[in-house]
Amino acid sequence: MAAIAAYLDRPLLRYAFADVAGAALAESAASAVVLIGVGAAGFSRQRPTRSGWLYVALGVLILAFAAAVYLRSHRRPRTDKADDKQDKRIHEGRVAVAFGLGLVMWLPSPTYLAALKQIQDTHSGWALTTLYAAVAVILVLWILEIPIILFLLFREPAGRHLSATNAWLKVHGVALLAGLTAVAGVGILLKGVLQLV
Repeated sequence: MAAIAAYLDRPLLRYAFADVAGAALAESAASAVVLIGVGAAGFSRQRPTRSGWLYVALGVLILAFAAAVYLRSHRRPRTDKADDKQDKRIHEGRVAVAFGLGLVMWLPSPTYLAALKQIQDTHSGWALTTLYAAVAVILVLWILEIPIILFLLFREPAGRHLSATNAWLKVHGVALLAGLTAVAGVGILLKGVLQLV
């Protein structure tokens, strides 16, 4: 969100669109690889006990990811000079850099992998599975899509609030990500435990 807010602060929106395109490619490719791989490996036909252990493993992985993100948020803050250099690189980036940033930053998280597992567990045909995966990509990228849509609809007031949003995200963004990820991890872990019992 911090990256997309920085790109929206530029005169041209092509950087923001390139960032979203890279993110969409990363999530779409991951969806195709995981769903085809899960189906080929036979995980979609496994017994409830084995499926429960898989959810438990995913839940633990997600909680570990959330803990790592939380600990990172409590590291020694960077100097303003380092922040200024990073902001300068973001603002001076070319379209290809914005695309690459979206591609790398949106490689699939454990939470998204768990969502793909749930899609596979619906045992739908390839058409519905593809539709579900497409909807999952759209939903997971809402944090990029909604700011762009709101910016296009309310460009003048949005421009006034971008600096405040960037400042808030620098302080609270990582902790917010850790908290939401932990909630997802607990939910996936509980689902696995319930399947086991």
